[in-house]
Amino acid sequence: FFVLYALTVGQVSDFLHFQDILALQLAAIAHDVGHLGVNNNFLIATGADLAIRYNDLSPLENMHASVFFETMRKPGLAFLADMRDEDFSALRSKIITAILSTDMAKHFEFVDRMTARLEKKDSKPFEFGAKETKPNLE
Repeated sequence: FFVLYALTVGQVSDFLHFQDILALQLAAIAHDVGHLGVNNNFLIATGADLAIRYNDLSPLENMHASVFFETMRKPGLAFLADMRDEDFSALRSKIITAILSTDMAKHFEFVDRMTARLEKKDSKPFEFGAKETKPNLE
């Protein structure tokens, strides 16, 4: 719900390319796919297979991204299959980054970064450092 609200009412979409919007919407759907009902700290502390597989680095979020893309490869679900390779690669990277960013261990880092950008609101805080990622539609 937050992503939809931010994109529409919050007008965040004014600062994003359509591929960024799609990436955020897909990441919002996928960010808790296959959740186990425990947190990363528990998985790491107990030496769970998932923590081992992802070297204790955001094991749940890595799993969510992996399950999402595995699901997207199944027949009838691969609605992005016709994208050009470079466009799909860019979109995939954005989705993975967004999902990995939901790790609560990174929460305060992101809050601090957003606060710093918002303090620069008179100088267009969301244009600074933004990447131009418009796909080639030729």
